[in-house]
Amino acid sequence: LLALRTLPETKDADFTWADFQAHVNNELADNIGNFVNRGVQFVHKYCDGVLPELSNPSEEDQAALAALADFPARIGAMIDESRMREAINEVMALGRLGNKYFNDSEPWATRKSDMERCGNTLHVSLQICASLSILLDPFLPFTAAALRRMLKVEGVRSSEAGGSEGTLGWADAGAPLLKGRLKLGEAEILVRKVEDEAIEAQKALLTERAEAAQADRKSVV
Repeated sequence: LLALRTLPETKDADFTWADFQAHVNNELADNIGNFVNRGVQFVHKYCDGVLPELSNPSEEDQAALAALADFPARIGAMIDESRMREAINEVMALGRLGNKYFNDSEPWATRKSDMERCGNTLHVSLQICASLSILLDPFLPFTAAALRRMLKVEGVRSSEAGGSEGTLGWADAGAPLLKGRLKLGEAEILVRKVEDEAIEAQKALLTERAEAAQADRKSVV
């Protein structure tokens, strides 16, 4: 995903560790990873790990679910046309939509005053996560599979499996996939941030390998 996200499609590549770190931390960890983690952890902590059913949804709840409908076709068309950076941007946009909905709905507050409303927020948020578990698959198949394990989304035709078996396809990500009263799987950290120490370690390793390769060439001469 990061290679597709950072490499330009019409000119030479210009990779920097700073860009790599920023994309992982800001887009994957703080956007997708944080959204998933908050929703799943909230359900485990306050709902005994059971996804609440959708009950008397508000206009905001319905609007968030309705927004899912166009994402599969839009992202799929971009992939078909090899517009991979745009396709990834759309996946990230869905993550931002989920984060905004979660923040605006404030389930940490409504759990004390209106548990039905809080439950709806969690239900809708995890429906968005379920859609992400399919739409992320072409770019981050193992991350998408981990998300599906948490949400118990099964029967997906996954790029990780390398086949076409399964009952859920790409277009299914445009509609709610999870049933109310679903017992979630164990929570996992979906995306870990890249720390400065890890970047420095990679730089040192590359320098060491370059020096070893140069020494080997000299010994041959």
